[in-house]
Amino acid sequence: MANVLSNDGLHGYPSGAPGDEDAGLAQTAAIILFSASTKLSSTTVARNRISREEVGIWTENVPVIPPTANTFASTVRTPLVQR
Repeated sequence: MANVLSNDGLHGYPSGAPGDEDAGLAQTAAIILFSASTKLSSTTVARNRISREEVGIWTENVPVIPPTANTFASTVRTPLVQR
């Protein structure tokens, strides 16, 4: 909580491409929070300031994050993806 994040996830592992291959994300993202099989609970993502990302916050199997819980600059193409 309460972090300043910018221009993250430029070189994913192992290919070196943007994003996170384990999550299936091929774009830069400030925060990637997911579980491949079990739904996570009691997770809070709030008061972060995010800029210069394709995706601000990308989640899967995570409790809903209110869109207003974080601040996204206009340089964030997609502020929040919740799957």
